[in-house]
Amino acid sequence: MSPQRRAERGFTLVELMATLVIMAIVITIGVPGLTDFIASQRVRTTASDLVADMALARAEAIKESRQAIMERLAGATSTWKDGWRICVDINGNGTCDAAEVRKATTPVPGRTAVCATTTDLDDRIVFRPDGRVLRASAPGASDGIKVSDDNDRIRLIFLGISGRASMEIQDSVGTACP
Repeated sequence: MSPQRRAERGFTLVELMATLVIMAIVITIGVPGLTDFIASQRVRTTASDLVADMALARAEAIKESRQAIMERLAGATSTWKDGWRICVDINGNGTCDAAEVRKATTPVPGRTAVCATTTDLDDRIVFRPDGRVLRASAPGASDGIKVSDDNDRIRLIFLGISGRASMEIQDSVGTACP
């Protein structure tokens, strides 16, 4: 009788190398697509947050029958990228006092840029008690806030005459924020 050998468990070197080659191919194809997807989602999420907060500020102005102010926070970029806050001007002094703040956001992460398309909206958006936007000049066709990144992903948030915000995709067509 000859002794029987038990089969060894594990991977051969050839099997391990084949698995590593397949993983390398999948990673090479998948990572750029995932990176692009994440960057696109950042722009989309930031634009959606802005639209929702504009709707909140407008609703607060109508509900309280007072001006509601959405203003950018001071920060490193001096743009809306630094974050913003919403307040209802209860005392009528035209500024956001600490007791009047209804919501504040954090700075926008990553390489996403947020900028105004007109000087009227550079620092703040004031909603009147009827929900309309208080403007120093006549509204233009493309007035609003732009959200973009360095790969031509662009969303433009329009502020209509009624004060309602709407979003338009301008990927590869519009001009990105500086």
